[in-house]
This record gives sequence, structure tokens and C-alpha cells, in this order.
Amino acid sequence: MTREQVDELVAALRAEFDQALVDAEEVREGRYRFAVVWDGFEDRPHRDRQKAVWAIADRLFPGPTLSDVAMIITMSSSETPQPLH
Repeated sequence: MTREQVDELVAALRAEFDQALVDAEEVREGRYRFAVVWDGFEDRPHRDRQKAVWAIADRLFPGPTLSDVAMIITMSSSETPQPLH
């Protein structure tokens, strides 16, 4: 997966989930994991969240590039880890 493809997926996720925070991290060369924090996930089951984000990834990268997406984590802001004090 190229950096341009990563940016494309980040932009598509941000566009689909208004006001979402989306981050990407390279886990090994050319392979990335993504995190999507969106309050609209608050009451949605994990399966539905995953179905929604992977549908976007699959639409953008229907071929072998999709296997370079290691994971997509989906959380609402209330589910994000809180800093330790």
C-alpha cells in the first residue's frame, strides 16, 4: 500500500463518517492499521461498525491492495483510552 493509497482511505473514511478522527500507522513496510473514532459508533454493534468501514476499504481497493490493511479499529470517543494521571 502506498502512502497515497493510505491518504485516499483516510479521506474516504473522514468523508463517510462526518467529524471522525482517522489515523493510520504503518505496522510494517507497506502494511497499515487504521483507527476511526466517531461518536456515531456509540450505540452501533461492533459487527456493524466493521462492516461499514471495510465496505469503504473494499470499494477503494478491491484487489490485493486490500490485504495491506492490517486492521481498522472503530471506537466512539467514550471508548478511547483515557490518559493516565
